Amino acid sequence: ALELCAIPRVGMPSASSTDLIKKLGIYCREIGVRIIYAGDNDRAGNMLRETLDQTTFYRVCQPPDPYKDWCEFLAGCSDDLSEAIEIVQNYCMKEL
Repeated sequence: ALELCAIPRVGMPSASSTDLIKKLGIYCREIGVRIIYAGDNDRAGNMLRETLDQTTFYRVCQPPDPYKDWCEFLAGCSDDLSEAIEIVQNYCMKEL
């Protein structure tokens, strides 16, 4: 959904890959890369954030309640795809 909305992003491994998340967080902290967490509002997303908490500082831009993920937000904010994309883009830019 973020790709469709032309929001710059990097995919991260799932929360089950805590070792990879820790290494990514440490690497980003060491070279000065700022992370903006934009994951799902669910248990796996919470686990990923808890792992990042152990390694680096980051900002958060998650889909608003009651949406679990960006696809739900995109689909639920408008029946018109162009309008939905604009709503998601505006939400992300406002949050960042």
